[in-house]
Amino acid sequence: MNLRRIIRKEMAKSNGAARVVKVPQKCRPTQESLRELETEIAAQLNRNDVMRSRSMERASKMSAR
Repeated sequence: MNLRRIIRKEMAKSNGAARVVKVPQKCRPTQESLRELETEIAAQLNRNDVMRSRSMERASKMSAR
């Protein structure tokens, strides 16, 4: 991830109206909240993989008919 490239793209999208501001310390995420989010995202990705494989299995059964 190249931060400069991301900022450049965002500035171009907003015609220079975007502002880069520092997040106040009290609003920053904690290590615990980041771990919880990571766990939640991993679980959702796992559910998506299961659903995708089931869909592919069903599609193959339907095409075999």
